[in-house]
Amino acid sequence: KQIAITFDDSPRKADGYFNNMTVEEYAQNFLLADLELKQFKGFKKLFRFPYLRDGNSELKRTGMQAVLKKQGYINAYITLNNYDWYMEDLFQRRG
Repeated sequence: KQIAITFDDSPRKADGYFNNMTVEEYAQNFLLADLELKQFKGFKKLFRFPYLRDGNSELKRTGMQAVLKKQGYINAYITLNNYDWYMEDLFQRRG
């Protein structure tokens, strides 16, 4: 079974927003999550910025894009109508 896991960057944890961190801090958190998650069978290098917030400056956007590219990540899908449950069901069926 495949699952999607993200590291928390939600409004409940305002200090986690990329806007309040340096590229280096955000990249460090990302690399720690990568280290933990890549041990799972079927792990795929897909990433999307939580809430699609990819930084509040060109430096942050290009900095994290470089980190993601170096690590072999590609952009993950997004849903616009809260159909994550439906997309997950489709992925499980393809499994």
